[in-house]
Amino acid sequence: MDSKFNGTVKTKSRQQITFRSQDTGTNNNFWLTVVYARSKANKRRKLWNKLKSVSRQVQGPWSIVGDFNSIMTTEEPSGGIPHCLSKSTDFITCMEDCGMSDAGFIGSSFTWCNSRRVSKRLDRALINEGWAEMFTSVRIDHLPRTESDHKLLLMKCNNDSQEVIKYF
Repeated sequence: MDSKFNGTVKTKSRQQITFRSQDTGTNNNFWLTVVYARSKANKRRKLWNKLKSVSRQVQGPWSIVGDFNSIMTTEEPSGGIPHCLSKSTDFITCMEDCGMSDAGFIGSSFTWCNSRRVSKRLDRALINEGWAEMFTSVRIDHLPRTESDHKLLLMKCNNDSQEVIKYF
């Protein structure tokens, strides 16, 4: 069954755009924020503050997807200068404040690399509890890089709960 969606841009800024969408078949609503965070930590703080503001508007399922230019764990960088996780505190705190958790992934652990063999997981999908309840299956694939220094993310969300057909 194909779904049709109506969407409305609820807020946008230099680093994010947030949509509220409705499945016209089921009338289910969900929120989706796409981010492209700035590379400088002090400029990303504006994004974290904006996302906290958006979280106060969101009612129901919400996912935040994109390039956060920040990591969440010590396993997410490889090569280069060791990362001090305290540099990620603002990002981690923001996602906790927004009630978000990592949706996981399939594929390579790293989504970005530079020419000096430094790799990091900068791109991800985060979901709230409402999203996890609405979609019983959420799959994030880290696809191969093309001409960018980032890998593409493919997000597949399904609701596997189907009505049981009872035969008489």
